[in-house]
Amino acid sequence: MSEKRNKRASFDEDVYEPIPESKRVPWPSMMMIFVGMWVSLYSVAIGYHIGMNLSAAPAIWSCILGYGIAGIIAALMGEIGRARGLPSYVLAKGPLQWYGQTLIALVMFTVIGFGSIGLQADAVGRSIGETYPTLSGSLRPLVSGLVCAMMMLSAILGIRYMAKVSWVTMPFFFVISLIATFIAVRGFGGLQAALAVEKTGMDFSYAVFLNAGAWGGFVMLMADVSRFLKSRSEALTVIPIAFLIGAIPPICGVLLGATIQVPLEALFPTLGLGFLGLLSIIGIGWTTNDNNAYTAGLALCTAIYPWKRVGRMKITMIVAVLGVMGAITGIGRLSVFEWIAGFHGSYNMSFVGVLIAHYYIVSKDRFVQTNGFSGLVSWLLIGTLSHFRMLPVPFITATLFSLVLYLILYYAVEKPLFGERVEGGIEPKAFVRSAP
Repeated sequence: MSEKRNKRASFDEDVYEPIPESKRVPWPSMMMIFVGMWVSLYSVAIGYHIGMNLSAAPAIWSCILGYGIAGIIAALMGEIGRARGLPSYVLAKGPLQWYGQTLIALVMFTVIGFGSIGLQADAVGRSIGETYPTLSGSLRPLVSGLVCAMMMLSAILGIRYMAKVSWVTMPFFFVISLIATFIAVRGFGGLQAALAVEKTGMDFSYAVFLNAGAWGGFVMLMADVSRFLKSRSEALTVIPIAFLIGAIPPICGVLLGATIQVPLEALFPTLGLGFLGLLSIIGIGWTTNDNNAYTAGLALCTAIYPWKRVGRMKITMIVAVLGVMGAITGIGRLSVFEWIAGFHGSYNMSFVGVLIAHYYIVSKDRFVQTNGFSGLVSWLLIGTLSHFRMLPVPFITATLFSLVLYLILYYAVEKPLFGERVEGGIEPKAFVRSAP
């Protein structure tokens, strides 16, 4: 079946076809893609929100710690994708079976395809309206929709075009954000003055959770992109380093939130950086949204694969339409940013624990196909406990507890009852399928 699929599809059109070595991407371009994934208005907004509610010093440490933790876990996930050459949703079949795999793929397609993509594009549209008021008001939905449509182009074209966008936009945004932070802090009276302000509207552990949880989605989906890396050493070094680089914008967001009391979309115009700031915001929204659209396309491809096999590019076009609809509805508000960060940091991270347990301990160098019981229970139970903040430092404990619970349930219940099924590789469930 694998050979048949390979003849009928290009190297990343069929989600079940591992990325060949000849199509892997040099690590500098992958590094830039990774940084572009989590450097966005979303990351600045999380830092901005934390800086408005928590004293600046602990808020800054929450960014460093949150991104550092996320980077370590993402590296483990990234190596699974690199070694297997497959995206996260396909890898999910091992511990979740095809029905659990379909469930998580559909959930993430909805959350990312409508929520995350629309949120990013609408936030950029709001910033455009602040810089050029004639484009606000009744025109804002149209502006947000057009911005979103532009961002979808590189996602549809694929990973190499996503790298090109990141190479252009990332350096520019870092320069502008650092300049904006310098202006804001100097106007407030200096760094010491900003650090001296005491705020108690948020506790430190929740700030860490928001920073890490903001990228729980990309940690979970790291295999979607890391499958293009060439070596194990690249996965275990490039990904964590990219996360630490990615902590710089939310740290800037913390200092901006501590010193500038304006809506986020009005930030750059207030600091006299209207046009340059706007260009940088469009760029970082683009780099995150093309990754969002790319992974949402993989999710829908995986979910419908048992019934109809459709190529990635065609599915990503559907995602683009859905994302434009989300942008037009106007969901780019801080409250939505926080909700999505909480969702990713709980249910996505409990899935990460299950996947790490399955591929590092249960399967190792083989492929073990379970009946889905242990994986589904661990993912949903621990995810729910984390989502309702019933676990300490939920981003970490969601991963650890789901990992441990999965191993207990698999070795104590599932394996004794049903035995261990070792297969030659991950093959899709097939009802009815058509060629792309």
